[in-house]
Amino acid sequence: MLFGRDFAKLFDRLISPEYLSNHEVLYRARILAGIASLYILLIALTSVYVIFFAPFSENNIAITITLLIFMVCGYLLVLYWLRNGERYQHCAEITVLCTYVGVIVGVATSGGPLESPAMPLLVIPIVLAFTLGEKYSGLLWSSIVFLSHIAMIGIDRWLFKFPQLLDLSKFLTLHLTHWLVNYFAIIFLMLVFEAITQRLKQERDAERDRYAFLAAHDPLTGLANRSMFDSQLTRALASSDRNKNIAGLVMIDLDGFKPVNDTLGHDMGDKILCEIADRLTNLLRKADTIARVGGDEFAVILENVASPPGIDIVAQRIVDEIGKPYDILPKGMQVTASVGVAMYPDHTRDDNQLRVFADRAMYAAKRERGGYKIYSSGMHQ
Repeated sequence: MLFGRDFAKLFDRLISPEYLSNHEVLYRARILAGIASLYILLIALTSVYVIFFAPFSENNIAITITLLIFMVCGYLLVLYWLRNGERYQHCAEITVLCTYVGVIVGVATSGGPLESPAMPLLVIPIVLAFTLGEKYSGLLWSSIVFLSHIAMIGIDRWLFKFPQLLDLSKFLTLHLTHWLVNYFAIIFLMLVFEAITQRLKQERDAERDRYAFLAAHDPLTGLANRSMFDSQLTRALASSDRNKNIAGLVMIDLDGFKPVNDTLGHDMGDKILCEIADRLTNLLRKADTIARVGGDEFAVILENVASPPGIDIVAQRIVDEIGKPYDILPKGMQVTASVGVAMYPDHTRDDNQLRVFADRAMYAAKRERGGYKIYSSGMHQ
């Protein structure tokens, strides 16, 4: 979801990398950064309206601007804390507190709980508390808002009337405006909540896929590891039985690799292994499985082969491809391959025997200083 990715990237710039280690906190910190940023923007627009367009007296403008300055300072503090890795819960509570104070003061200066058009906004601190904090925080702020509401009704009924700083001739307009603000604030919160939730789900899915890949692949070359090789071999042999064709098991042992590793170091050895992995990947079909099964040992499962000569051709191509010069090696150093091949079901119908036969063919090739050998019964030890 592009909307969720864009929101998350934008908010990630506003928060500390320290939050990245905890997905739950990161998720809420992104939402909080978006809310604080939006509120600062709304306060700036409200300030322009109050100073230049609102029909307020100078005293009313001073009171309103003082309240807005208090709120914007609180939200700026929240953004500062988020950027510097302050404890997230403190940031969330300050945001809810500033919103609560702004709404309560707005109600108290516009006729009180029985007359104020700002009363619908009392739900926003509760929604914020549940969205940004834990369940306990949401319940706490729900209680605070409820008790404040009851207390203000009591004050208005038995102690004194709250002042009315608004122009009553525009009461309907103000009433509708506050309801619209309430609607849009909740809609915005839900949109951000949904967008960030989608991004979090994508990140968790990507993390799960990454771990699944690492569990089945060699971390250096990206080829299948022995565990995946075993499962793929079982599947390939079953496919061979169903389709009545040949599956080939190719075992590859590198010649000349140990001197490279010992003389030039493990980093150079790793580069050679990665280049060999790339060469094999480019050479073979996507349907074939290529695995690194040991330090300098590779294995290939050739599926759906029509006839034995096809496997001979592939084996020779593997030998030729690995034996090509490596630009990163100094002159006089070369890595080649000894390749052994066993075929299912021509040589055996047992997967364990197939591995043994492919290994024997490989060692036979190694004794003859490279090249490839197809398993034959004469290779029995």
